[in-house]
Amino acid sequence: MMDLEFLSKILGWSYFLCWGLASYPPILLNLRLRSVEGISLDFLYLNIVGYLCYTTSICLLYFNPLVREQYADKYTPKTPLPLPLPPDTASSSPVPTPHQRNYPLIQINDVAYTVHGLICALVVYAQVHFAGFKRHKSQRVSKYTQLILAAVGAICIAIVGSVLYIPHATDLTLLDVAEVLAYVKVAMSTAKHIPQLLYNHQRRSTKGWAIQTTVLDVSGAGLSICQLILDAYRSNDMGNILGNTSKLSLASVTMMFGAIFLIQHYVLYPSTRPPEVICLDGGLNKQLHTS
Repeated sequence: MMDLEFLSKILGWSYFLCWGLASYPPILLNLRLRSVEGISLDFLYLNIVGYLCYTTSICLLYFNPLVREQYADKYTPKTPLPLPLPPDTASSSPVPTPHQRNYPLIQINDVAYTVHGLICALVVYAQVHFAGFKRHKSQRVSKYTQLILAAVGAICIAIVGSVLYIPHATDLTLLDVAEVLAYVKVAMSTAKHIPQLLYNHQRRSTKGWAIQTTVLDVSGAGLSICQLILDAYRSNDMGNILGNTSKLSLASVTMMFGAIFLIQHYVLYPSTRPPEVICLDGGLNKQLHTS
C-alpha cells in the first residue's frame, strides 16, 4: 500500500507541475509582446472568481476539522445491521466491522495547485490593469460575464450568510459551503472558456493565446483524474469519488475545452497572419498589431 501512496504523490505533484506551468506562458507572452490583446477579459475575471472559490473550498476540506468530519458523516457508507442468525451458526460467523470513515480525497498538492493558480490569475489581472500593456478598445467585460459574476456573488453571500448567521433555520453546513464553492469553480471553468473560444473564432486566430497552456492543462487534467481514482482505490471505496465530483468535473471540463482549443490552433486557424479583431457588439473589423 505504501507503493500506491508514493504513486499517488507522484501523480499529484505531476499534475500540479503541469497545471502550475500552464499559468506561466500567458504571463510570459504578455511580457514579451508588451500587450494583453490576446487575453479575453471575460476569461480573466471568471478565472479569478473560480480560483478564489476553489481555493476557499479546498482549504476548508483540507484544513478544517469540522468540515472533514461533516464530509465523513455524509460520504461514509452506513453499515447495515446484521440479520439474526441461528444459535448454532452465530458463534462461527464473522462479526461485521464498520466501514472506515471516508475523508476528502484532498492532498497537499491540491492546496498548492489552487493557491498558485489564484496568484497567477491575479498577476495577469495586474498586467491588464496596472502594467500599461497594450490593449484593444474592444476588450471589455461583457454583459454575459457581468450577469454570471453577479449571480455567483448573490449565491455565495446567501449561502455563507445562512450558515454563519441563521444556522438553525436551515440544514446547511460548512461542508455545503465548501461543496457549493467547488461547483462554482467548475461552472467558472466552463463559462470562462466560452468567451475565449468565441474571441479566437471572431479573430480567426489564436495568436496571443499561449497554446502551451492548453497542452499542459490537458496533461494535468489527465494526471488529476488518475490520482483521484487511485486515492479512491486506496480508501477501499471507489464510491468515494462521488464525494469529490468537483475535482473530477474540473479535470473533465479542462480536457474537453483543451481539445477544442487544440483544434482551433492546429486545424481551424493555423495561419500566422495578423488576426482580425471583431467587436463583440458589432462594428468595423480592426487589425490587431503585435510586436
